[in-house]
Amino acid sequence: MTALSQNVAVLAVSMFVLGLAVVMFNINSTAIRCTATPKALTQSFEFVFLAACIIPIPLGVMATTWALSGGYLLWLYMATAVIVLLLSGVIYFHQQIKQVYRLTADKLPNFYQRQYPRLYLGMDTAQP
Repeated sequence: MTALSQNVAVLAVSMFVLGLAVVMFNINSTAIRCTATPKALTQSFEFVFLAACIIPIPLGVMATTWALSGGYLLWLYMATAVIVLLLSGVIYFHQQIKQVYRLTADKLPNFYQRQYPRLYLGMDTAQP
């Protein structure tokens, strides 16, 4: 393990592949999320989602600083990879997520409003 942790090329390629997988998933899920969210709420929903993504950045900086100063960078990368793999499994086996991903383009708009009507009480469901 120590030899791998000292090899910058292995770490760089590993992080590149992990990042590429996350980006590929996010492009698709963002398009689905924006289309399935009612138009009246898309901007607010995206703001909340962006905030939820940005807020943990300081924790990542602290974890990376700790890992670099203590020589635990490989362990941090491995833990990150395991978390991403576990979350991928959750996404793969989650029935409601699978249902959204299988929708055709004509059934996707406002899907969340139809799927969870109690969350959108008082909103016009006829919005395109």
